[in-house]
Amino acid sequence: MIPTSARARTDMTTATIYNVTDIDAGDSIANNKRMKGNLNNTVNNEVMQSNSASPFALIHSGSVTETTYNSFNTVLQIIQFPLNVIALAINLCNVVVFSQRRMKSATSTILLALCISEFLHLTTIIFASTMKFIYGGEVVSIRFYLIYGLYVNLYATVSLRRVGFCYNCLVSAERFIAVTFPLQAKSMRLVKNPGVVCALIMVASFVGHIFSPMKYIVISYSASDNTTAYRLDSSLMYVKDKVHFANCSLASQFIFVYFMLFGCLVFNLLIVISIQRHSKGRQSMKTSQSTGDAKKREMQTTITIMVSTVVVVILALPANTNAFISNFNDDYGINVRQHFLFLLVARVGIFCELVSYFTNFFFYIALSASFRETFIRVFIPCATTGKSAKSTVIRKWQPRHQSDRHLTSQFNNGQYWHTFNQRGSGNKFL
Repeated sequence: MIPTSARARTDMTTATIYNVTDIDAGDSIANNKRMKGNLNNTVNNEVMQSNSASPFALIHSGSVTETTYNSFNTVLQIIQFPLNVIALAINLCNVVVFSQRRMKSATSTILLALCISEFLHLTTIIFASTMKFIYGGEVVSIRFYLIYGLYVNLYATVSLRRVGFCYNCLVSAERFIAVTFPLQAKSMRLVKNPGVVCALIMVASFVGHIFSPMKYIVISYSASDNTTAYRLDSSLMYVKDKVHFANCSLASQFIFVYFMLFGCLVFNLLIVISIQRHSKGRQSMKTSQSTGDAKKREMQTTITIMVSTVVVVILALPANTNAFISNFNDDYGINVRQHFLFLLVARVGIFCELVSYFTNFFFYIALSASFRETFIRVFIPCATTGKSAKSTVIRKWQPRHQSDRHLTSQFNNGQYWHTFNQRGSGNKFL
């Protein structure tokens, strides 16, 4: 259950639409409408009736002014769109690389699902931004844009973003299992069928956020110039049961965001502890060169996943902590005293999450030899032509048994040759 003060704010339609527990700050439909000064609608009347003083006077008494926020928001919007396009291209490259057969492994399958979810998430954001650029301020009155915002921005975009947190936690768990229980790992469902597990998580995320589009409906009204315009209004289902909708919103945030981000940190901590416990035993064991190479590749995989997931958690904290605080602070959030401070921090948080879409690619390139080689093979094939010729070598055959020594001279004289290609083995991610 959420506190009474937080529940009262959640009851406000504009706050619920904009609150980042339901929608990313950059895709707020209600906020755009309010910023354009459309005060003569049912939504704003609802808000004003729920407060003793007008929220539009209250929000200007905070520590951040509207002018400061608008200036910051304008600059960030100019930067954010090209970064979204670049991040989309980078994630498409990740999808192509992880789809290659030579990259097939449990770790790569989960990372492929992560990249697909991020690619789809960025696609929905870019499409909405393009519509805003084409129609300008009038976009908030266009029926198609409102329907898109209701079923995509409020539902699909949020579900896709949060399923990304689940996949980061999942890949951390997979690495923990591989490091701590190497012998039992192959028999576990997560390692045997990672694609099935990822699909189930995707379905769970969309089912867990199904309540979001049920809150609102798109209705028409007559504008000041006697034209027909459209806006969002509260649905009858939401009006009758606001408390349960508010609890569902908070529960989904805890399950799909905070619990998953915390899980990433816990699994990474357990991995470090497990590595330290087994490091002395591994050093004392006499292993072959192939076994040592396999252990080294496993360690590189683990380090790559640890670094990338921890960075994702750090970059996700501003936006989600901002939303968490707004649920329990009467003066912090939408249409309260620190209105513009809340929006400013939310914008910074969205930008930090956008940066996280770039970091994984660079970590994979820097730390993953297999990812780097596959990327070059797929996107820069001319760079591998010379290396491919060098990788295929001819060597003299050496007999394993005493009975085979009479064949040595025949091999060395050129009658038999053993050709091999140095492709590596073990974990396909690195």
